[in-house]
Amino acid sequence: MKYLAPFFLSALCLPFFQNKKQGGFKWRVTFNYSKTINSSRQSPYIESTGSLKMQASVTMLIDGEPSFDNGHVIIQTPADKVISFSITGSVSENTEYKVKFPGVGITEDRTDKYEGKPDESEQGIEFEYDPKMAQGGINAGIRFNKVGSYQNNMYHLAGEPDRHFSYEIKEDFGAYTSDIGSSEDIIKVVKNGFIIDGGKTETDNKPIQPGETDTRTTTTQYHVTIMKETDFDVVIVPVNDEQYKKWLPVGPALTGETEKGNSIGLKVILLNKKNPSQPLTAPYTVQWNLKSSDEVGFCMNFPDEKKADQKTDLRFDQSANAKIDFESITESKAVSKKGKGNVPVNIISYDYGGFGTITAMVTLEDGTVVQAVSK
Repeated sequence: MKYLAPFFLSALCLPFFQNKKQGGFKWRVTFNYSKTINSSRQSPYIESTGSLKMQASVTMLIDGEPSFDNGHVIIQTPADKVISFSITGSVSENTEYKVKFPGVGITEDRTDKYEGKPDESEQGIEFEYDPKMAQGGINAGIRFNKVGSYQNNMYHLAGEPDRHFSYEIKEDFGAYTSDIGSSEDIIKVVKNGFIIDGGKTETDNKPIQPGETDTRTTTTQYHVTIMKETDFDVVIVPVNDEQYKKWLPVGPALTGETEKGNSIGLKVILLNKKNPSQPLTAPYTVQWNLKSSDEVGFCMNFPDEKKADQKTDLRFDQSANAKIDFESITESKAVSKKGKGNVPVNIISYDYGGFGTITAMVTLEDGTVVQAVSK
């Protein structure tokens, strides 16, 4: 991973590298990352509001030598071979400025807009866990490419076109946790691997210059699974294939007759890799997670700003009938009853332009955990 800073403690790692043995299995690695930054600035000379949103989902199949005599695990790319890889995601940024020139009575309005996606060639992960010391750490990175424009009313008055730019954002995340369970980053050990969840929200109110207010709130979240490859796949599929092929999100009626739009049902199935045509029937439990857009309003610029909300556009069905089949269910997370994972989950649309990412994690009765993949 070219751009990540050195992460693991060499004094701890070197002895284990020397005892490394061929593991004889592969690691299925997934990580989902999201970050939002909301900012505002007020001063006698400038006013600005901005938002940046980025999210990415990465799946890798890694072949290396990840096992040791004492169960200590180290995984590093590109040192360990990546057999297969996929990535999806997006990044968007919108910042509006109003620059004031009190002496001459001129105001400059400026808007920066960028959109982009993750770079498929720039990503990686490092992971270490020592069961004897109950310590572990993770470091991962994604690079986003952004393309956008710089719109300025002063350019337009002078007859000049908007200016266009492109640049990269490097996002690294992770932590070394010496006291598992007391950190914001928690490594959960399961029968066939590891689950790592981390994230934090930080607010910075430090002004750049005297006499101004400058607030920036940054929220990051990530969910990582590192699992030994199993002899079966877990696949997310639509309940109705024909409906899914034609389905587009629909919001509430513009007349106000309805509060929600249409819906789509999804489920997971277990497939034997040696015989994919024969789904497995072993009992399992499913945890669903939904990451949705939250565009203002629900249809272009309707309703007007005073009435529009910024709630999530896609949500799990939380009706009384839906709750019967789940241990717990919220707008963004649904957990099936133990051993009842074959029950479909229903997603309801509240916006004509809604979009999102859904993930599912399956736990078998013996404790084996597998991250689902899309069909």
